[in-house]
Amino acid sequence: MRRVAFLALLAVATALLALEGGRATTPNVEAHLGSQINTHRGFDRCGAMSTADLDAFWNGTPLWTVGIYIGGETAQDGGCFLPDGAWVTTVRTRGWGIVFIWDGLQAPCTSKTYRMSSNTTTAYDQGVDAANRAFAG
Repeated sequence: MRRVAFLALLAVATALLALEGGRATTPNVEAHLGSQINTHRGFDRCGAMSTADLDAFWNGTPLWTVGIYIGGETAQDGGCFLPDGAWVTTVRTRGWGIVFIWDGLQAPCTSKTYRMSSNTTTAYDQGVDAANRAFAG
C-alpha cells in the first residue's frame, strides 16, 4: 500500500514538472533555509528515505519540503521511518525544508485502530497528552 502511495506521489510530481518546468538544479539554499514560513510544495512518506534517495529526487522536482514522522501511535505501529538528528541535519544542509509530523490518534469516525474519543473532555485530554509527547520527542 505504501509503495502504491509513493508511486502515486512520483506520478503527481512528474505531472507538476510538466506544468511548471521543474526547478533550478542549484537552489538558493540560504534563502530557502532562512525562512521560518515555508510556502513551498512538499511531500511526506512513512517509509525510509535515505539522503541518497532525496538527492536523486532533488533535481527536476518543484518540491522543496519533506514531511517526516516523528512519532505517534499510528506512525510507530505503521513502521514509519523515524529519522535521527544526523539525518535531519544532512537533509536541511542540502536545501530541503522539513515539516515534522506527529501521527497520533485519528478522528473517532474513522476505522483506524488508534482513534480519539468522541467525548470532548476525553479528546481534549488525549490531545494535550499527544502534544506533550510530541514536544518531549
